[in-house]
Amino acid sequence: MEDSIQGRHFLNCILKEEWQFIDFENCIFEQVCFENKTWEKCEWKKCKFINCDFSGCRLEDVNFYECKMEFCKLQGIIFSHTFLHDCEIVSCNWNMANIMDTEMKKVIWSECNLSESYIQNCKLKNVTFTHISFADAEWTKTKFLNIDVSSCALEGLHVTLDCIEGMIVTPDQACMFSKLLGLKIKE
Repeated sequence: MEDSIQGRHFLNCILKEEWQFIDFENCIFEQVCFENKTWEKCEWKKCKFINCDFSGCRLEDVNFYECKMEFCKLQGIIFSHTFLHDCEIVSCNWNMANIMDTEMKKVIWSECNLSESYIQNCKLKNVTFTHISFADAEWTKTKFLNIDVSSCALEGLHVTLDCIEGMIVTPDQACMFSKLLGLKIKE
């Protein structure tokens, strides 16, 4: 297996191997099925993923730099000890994703489904969430300090207090989170 793959266009294929220690740079993955594979210690730089399927995959100790994901399916993915820097994630389905010990810097999330996902012990810096569904998701040990979730669906969200400190929310969302403090709202 190659150690570095550059400038390739993977189109309408199934990647059957479980790859480790591979660097991808300036690659396009279009309608590629990564389904149920394990990827460890891989790095993607300036890559684009369009309509790809990562369902059931396990990504551990992987890095994404200046990458874009559009219309991808990542249901049930395990994203562990991963680093995303200067990435954009658009119209992707992360339902039931397990995102743990991951660092995100300058990441834009828009129009994505993260319902029933689990986000634990992540570091977020300059991360934007626009029109994201976090319905029935769970957040623990992840600070959303100065992160605007006002356009996001948060119904049924399970969250610990340390996650919401300094988070930017709507008045209705603030009422929802006041229940964590044991407050009773009187009209």
